[in-house]
Amino acid sequence: MFKSLGATSRFRWEELRIGKDRAILLSCMGIALFFWLLVKLSQTYRTTKEVYVSIRTPVNKTLSAPPPGNLAVQLQGTGWQLLGEHLAGKQIRVAYDAANSDQISISSGQLRQDIQKKLSSAALRIIDVNCDQILIQLEDEIYKKIPLEVNAHLDFASQYQLKEPIHLQPDSILISGPATQLDGIHSWPTDSLVLSDLKHSIRVDLALRQPPKGILLETSKVRAFIDVEAYTAKALFVPLTIINAPDSVRVFPDKIKLECTVGLSFYNTLDAKAFRLEVDIGSVQLREGKTTVPIVLKRSPDFVRNIHFTPQAAEFFIFQD
Repeated sequence: MFKSLGATSRFRWEELRIGKDRAILLSCMGIALFFWLLVKLSQTYRTTKEVYVSIRTPVNKTLSAPPPGNLAVQLQGTGWQLLGEHLAGKQIRVAYDAANSDQISISSGQLRQDIQKKLSSAALRIIDVNCDQILIQLEDEIYKKIPLEVNAHLDFASQYQLKEPIHLQPDSILISGPATQLDGIHSWPTDSLVLSDLKHSIRVDLALRQPPKGILLETSKVRAFIDVEAYTAKALFVPLTIINAPDSVRVFPDKIKLECTVGLSFYNTLDAKAFRLEVDIGSVQLREGKTTVPIVLKRSPDFVRNIHFTPQAAEFFIFQD
């Protein structure tokens, strides 16, 4: 029993000694790390930081082109100074007022001075700015209302089609920006809309294409109404219209069989009057005997598809007194 107690005491003493050794080792490592950081942070380093430039413009004026978006400054300072700049966490933003002139020029020297004022420490040194000069040009800001164009790629289930063209709400928007940029813009597209196996009408919110810098859109998205319906085939006999024909000319046949596909909602109202098939006798050289002239489809409703008619040409005869 006494041996057991003695062994336990020695074991605890060994544990205490090992724990004390570890504490000493960790303390030494901590002191070494502190002095290492002290030496390292006292040395000189360089780093790059982004700079944001903003221009204040008067009412009804705007920038012909946005200021450079990738402006960066190279800073030099001790590790302590650069660490302080990082911990300050603020972005470098410089602003200029263009209220009194339609054109201003900001030199690299001016830019350096203005950036220096925004740094957390005056001891930080600007080594380089990746811009020699910023030229700001103002022009009139205009507003323009333009129609929207849907950019859709639709795939329908068998025997289905659009009932009517896709409707956007709103169907036009107001845009604003420099006159030189807006002069060539006459419509604005949506983002791509891709749908497959359509067999039911749907409503979807559709984003507009992102504008370039300097142009603002009244809204960023619209609602698209996509009406889908089943279709079927329909056959009609359409009277043939003859133009530029003398009285001595007779054309055969006088009615043409036309086939098409049409949505069920228009099936009962679609008749032969909705189409115009035409032959132009004046387009061929008349001569005695028998000849042919091509039949041309001149009019058809926009809600029908897959139009076919036979025959494709008509025969005409010239009768002499």
